[in-house]
Amino acid sequence: MPYVYTSKDKYIESIRSLSQLIQQYQNVINQDSVARCLIGFTTAQLIRDATFPIDLESIENWLKTRHCHQDILKNNNSSLDTLLDILENIHYDLMTEEHQNEKVKDSLSEDILNRTYKQFPICEL
Repeated sequence: MPYVYTSKDKYIESIRSLSQLIQQYQNVINQDSVARCLIGFTTAQLIRDATFPIDLESIENWLKTRHCHQDILKNNNSSLDTLLDILENIHYDLMTEEHQNEKVKDSLSEDILNRTYKQFPICEL
C-alpha cells in the first residue's frame, strides 16, 4: 500500500486557497498597506512552515471590512504618496530650522568673539 502524505495535500490546498483569496481581493490588497502586510506575513509564514495553520475565513472577513472603507480612504487622500509628501515636508522643515539655528549660533559666536576682542585686544597688526 502506498504511503499518502496528507500534510502535503493540506499544504497544497492552503497555498491554492490563499492564492484564490489574494486574486479575489487583489484591488483591496493593492490599495491598503495593512492588507499587503497581512498577506505578505501570512505568505512568508506559510512558505517557512508547511504546517502553519491559516484561518482563511478570518482573513477574508477582515479583507471585507477593509473593502468597505476603501472609498473613505480615497476621499481622505490617505495614499502612500500623501504620507511620503508629509514626511518629506516635515524633514524639510526640520532641516530648514536646523540650518537657521546654525546661522544664529554662528552669528552669536561672532558677536561673542568681537566683544571679547574689544575687551581684551591682542596685538593689532
